[in-house]
Amino acid sequence: MVVVRVGNKVVFGFLGGRRSADGRLEAPVADCCDDAACEVEKLRTRQISTLRIVFGINAVMFVAELVTGVLAGSVSLVSDSLDMLGDALAYGLSLYVVRRSAHWKARSAVSRARSW
Repeated sequence: MVVVRVGNKVVFGFLGGRRSADGRLEAPVADCCDDAACEVEKLRTRQISTLRIVFGINAVMFVAELVTGVLAGSVSLVSDSLDMLGDALAYGLSLYVVRRSAHWKARSAVSRARSW
């Protein structure tokens, strides 16, 4: 931090800061914040992509096992397909929540923890 006297006023500023139009020193804008926001957006994009793939696989497996289980008369295949449906619904909820605020993410995590 730098202390600068301008006339009768004492102005505080930060090293590396810039001067505003009225001559005051401003805090430098850290590039790390911009980089962090960029990294969070990249992470969110990767999460959405991964969740879409896993959701699609689960949905296809649900339908395949359900149809096969009904045609074969296999209760175990039908029950496993319902388990796949539950997983697909969880992935669908995750896809919904990933685009929402931190509040939604926290609520989703709490509800998921309670269901275990």
